[in-house]
Amino acid sequence: MHHDIWDYDINSAPTLMDITVDGKEIPALIQATKMGFLFVVNRETGEDVWPIEERPVPQGDGSVEGEVYAATQPFPTKPAPLLDQSKKPEVWKIADIVGGGSCSALFDKLSYKGMYSPPTTRGDGVLTYPDSAGGVQWGGVAFDPESQTAIVNTSHIVQYIKLFARADYDRINGGSGNENGFYPQTGAPYGMSLMNAMNWLGMPCWKPPFGELVALDMHTGDVKWRKPIGESQRYGFFMPESMGSPTIGGPAVTKGGLIFIGATMDAKARAYDLDTGKVLWSDQMQAPVVANPAIYEYQGKEYVAFVSGGNSILKPTVGDQVAVYALPD
Repeated sequence: MHHDIWDYDINSAPTLMDITVDGKEIPALIQATKMGFLFVVNRETGEDVWPIEERPVPQGDGSVEGEVYAATQPFPTKPAPLLDQSKKPEVWKIADIVGGGSCSALFDKLSYKGMYSPPTTRGDGVLTYPDSAGGVQWGGVAFDPESQTAIVNTSHIVQYIKLFARADYDRINGGSGNENGFYPQTGAPYGMSLMNAMNWLGMPCWKPPFGELVALDMHTGDVKWRKPIGESQRYGFFMPESMGSPTIGGPAVTKGGLIFIGATMDAKARAYDLDTGKVLWSDQMQAPVVANPAIYEYQGKEYVAFVSGGNSILKPTVGDQVAVYALPD
């Protein structure tokens, strides 16, 4: 991307894959991003596998003196974005009712002209979707070479950013957490706040699912299936799996057609069917598994290992558990 002012850095490793598109074998590279894009290029020549277009993006409202915005950003035409960044996400009616209308009131006050809407000093700020945690976090993309299926998990999270002139920031700033709170941007003329779009009870104001697992046919770049992944957890309660969970960490796939992944708020490890996305197995870990699973063979038997370390973006729980499972013969 050009001139990143949203913390949309590329934080996942690329995946190398040999794919066949329109009858032509291509040594490809796929790069997932926080924006929910998947860029696919020929890893030997750098050429686009499917066209990548420079498109105009929203410009600033004049409130941030001295800022110069990129006029365009690169958009891959295929695969399609993993989440719809073109319009303001829908308000979750349940959270809005429980919050006495606070969610819809907040969304009405936040500006949003699509992804890449620049931060502002005006009003309550600008809505960011996807937020700076992604989209796709550091887990990256798994690939099954036999079926030429790519598997990636994604979060759907809404936050909002507001900039404050230095004197104003020094007067009002508070504490910060992980991807949430006040940040001084020392040396810059503006400090900032980055807040989750929540109601008074801590319920997300945006409509679920909050995370999905997506399988893509790399012959065509089309989605084969997509399913909510995980269960969001709050105050000890698990939400229905149909709502999904924000995710950090990525999947791994076996030759036998199993997708293994942790990554979810509920701290579970799961196995999915590669063809259908059906959950075949799960087990409870000590803390969220934010590292990718490792699949290996020892003395003729196959194993999958999960490291349960946790991350405060998902929930405060941390752990030091390594859990290893043997796959059936």
